[in-house]
Amino acid sequence: MVGKLLNVVMDLRYWRTIWNRDIPQLIVWIVLIYYFCMARRRKKRKAKITLIVLGVIVAIGALSAAGYTLKDILVLEFVLFGVLIAFAIFLLIWNLPANKGKRGERRVAKALERYAENNGGYIINDVIIPNPNGGTSQIDHVLFCKEGIVVVETKNYGGRLYGKADQQKWTQVLAYGNTKNKMYNPLLQNKTHIYNLKQIIGGSFEYHSCVVIIRANLDYLDAEDEVFTLREFRNALNDLNNSKYSDEQIKTAYNKLLEYKNNPIATAKEHVQNIKETQRDIKKNICPRCGGKLVLRTSKNGNQFYGCSNYPKCKFIKKTK
Repeated sequence: MVGKLLNVVMDLRYWRTIWNRDIPQLIVWIVLIYYFCMARRRKKRKAKITLIVLGVIVAIGALSAAGYTLKDILVLEFVLFGVLIAFAIFLLIWNLPANKGKRGERRVAKALERYAENNGGYIINDVIIPNPNGGTSQIDHVLFCKEGIVVVETKNYGGRLYGKADQQKWTQVLAYGNTKNKMYNPLLQNKTHIYNLKQIIGGSFEYHSCVVIIRANLDYLDAEDEVFTLREFRNALNDLNNSKYSDEQIKTAYNKLLEYKNNPIATAKEHVQNIKETQRDIKKNICPRCGGKLVLRTSKNGNQFYGCSNYPKCKFIKKTK
C-alpha cells in the first residue's frame, strides 16, 4: 500500500487529477499552508494541529487518486483517527507534571544506586519525616556514604531558570520568554530538609545539599555548587571518595531514617495538606522549620528581612516584599 501511494505521489497524473477534479480541496491546501507558515512560534500548538489537518487532506487526495473508494477512505480515516486519539491520551498522561517528576526521580535514583554499588553506601528514596513545628517534609533522595549524607531534591523543570542561591524565589521562563513563573528556591527547600534530618540523625555528620534539575537550562542560575543537571550530578557523585565515617556510623544513621520509610508518619495526601498549612504559617510569620516567630530584622547592608526568633539555632529567613 505504501509503495502504491509513493508511486502515485511521484506521478504527475496525480497532481493533474488534483488540479482538474479537486480545485476546492487545493484551495483548502493553500489556506492551510499559509496558516501554517504564518503561525508564530508562541502558537506552535496551532501550527502542529494545522500540519496534522493538512496531512489528513493530502492523504485523502492520495488515496482517492490511487483508486480507493470513499468507503475505504472513511474506514482508513476512522482507524487513523482512533489511533491518534489513543496516542494523544497517552501523551496527555505521560506529560502530567506528577509523572514527569516521578520519571526524573527514577533517573536520579538510578544514578545513586550505581554509585552505591560501586562505592558502598545506602539509599532511601521518597521519605516523609516530621518537622519540629508539627508538619512534615518529603525528601526525594538521601544517600549515606563514607563522605557524609547527601540530600537530593529532584526537579523536572523546563525552560530557563533565573535566580541566585540565596533568593527566595526563582523565575522560570517558558515559551520563548512569553511565559514567566515564580517558583520557590529548591535550595532553600533542601536546607529545610537537612535541618529536619539533623533533628532525627544528628548534626555530627557532614551534610551535602544537591538539587538536580533534569530538563531546564541552568546557564542563568547563580548557584553552581549545589544545582546540577543529571550529567553533572553523576560526575559530582564520583568526587565523593573521601572516607570520613565508618561503615558502622553510616549504618546507624541509615537505620534511624529507615524507621520513617518503613513506618510512614503521613500519606502523600496528608503531606500536601501539611505544605498548605506551612505556607499559611509563613504568611503569619511562623517559622516553618522550628515553629518560632519570624521577627523583622535589618542586615548589615540595611536590608530588612524576617528572621527566626530562635537564631542562631534556626537560620530560616523570609524576604520582605
